[in-house]
Amino acid sequence: MKLFVGGVGLAAALVTTISAPATAGTSEPETTTRAAVQTVGVAVDTLPEVGRSAVPVVCFRGHVEDIGWQGWDCDDDGSWAFAGTISQFRRLEALQVVAYGTGGGTCAQAHVQDYGWRPQVCVADGVVAQVGTTGEFRRIEAIGFGSSSLGSCAEAHVQDYAWMGYKCTGAGQVNVVGTTGEFRRMEAVTGTILQ
Repeated sequence: MKLFVGGVGLAAALVTTISAPATAGTSEPETTTRAAVQTVGVAVDTLPEVGRSAVPVVCFRGHVEDIGWQGWDCDDDGSWAFAGTISQFRRLEALQVVAYGTGGGTCAQAHVQDYGWRPQVCVADGVVAQVGTTGEFRRIEAIGFGSSSLGSCAEAHVQDYAWMGYKCTGAGQVNVVGTTGEFRRMEAVTGTILQ
């Protein structure tokens, strides 16, 4: 697999992931992308194939109940990046996000069953942010997603509600989608970074 960003292969040093620490959650999500942008972390097994593009690209990959890690899905084909399942009644447990060509940082945050809001994770282009949990059988209930340099949009598919309507914000702001305090599983999430 070749990964091209702006026509140049992405160095293996950037094939990394940043995970939120396993500390207790907070009661409120971050509403801005002010967290420090991280550039290193733990290696991931695969990255999405992204061709040369003059526009920003974001990719999602979900860890789903009884499935594990899905393949990457990117917004470079005219549709938004997507992770999770529809009509299978499975919980989304973790989300990996990687963006290219944003000229800034991309941030993600998850509201997790029994933990609440976990710390926001912000990463540079080409670095994978991971939020949620794996191996703990906990559902993500809400997600915060945004870009420090560009606008972004996101939408959640939630147990008993289906798609809840998309939300868009400007640069430096976070879209919060899903539910909190209702004990409902997020089943899928979709998002994009605007140019």
